[in-house]
Amino acid sequence: LSLSDDEYQILTSLTKVQFEDLASYLFDSNIRNSSNRSIRNALAILLCKLRLGLSLKILAVLFQLPDKKAVSRSLKTVRTALMTRFVPSNLGFNHITRQEIIDQHTSTMARRLMCDAESNTAIVVIDGIYIYIYSGNEKDFVLLNIIRHVFPLEIEEQRIPT
Repeated sequence: LSLSDDEYQILTSLTKVQFEDLASYLFDSNIRNSSNRSIRNALAILLCKLRLGLSLKILAVLFQLPDKKAVSRSLKTVRTALMTRFVPSNLGFNHITRQEIIDQHTSTMARRLMCDAESNTAIVVIDGIYIYIYSGNEKDFVLLNIIRHVFPLEIEEQRIPT
């Protein structure tokens, strides 16, 4: 893509540098440049879809693809590659050790407030009002409505029929 940094941010919400960093995960994957699109274009299509919510037809026109099926295939390919390459090393609890959380992501102030300045305690703050958990035995979702109180943490369970 031959876009300015501002245009990258408008279309994808990433800077050029961030876009290239994310694209580097795809270069080592099984995605190949094709006659329809390059690896960078495929990533840009996904990011535009996520940021702007454009239809497949509009994305096909913008990225000069033959039809919405080509866009759909491109989205699936990039999504699969990112789930395989990017997600495991950047998201979730498995990408970082407990000690890295303590050393690199715990401030002195948090340590003083939450654990009496003890240096070997990991602090995890879950910020969310609603967490949906699928209940395997029943065909409904359990809604955990977390009421935001630091002490005590109150959890209110409600069943939502599907």
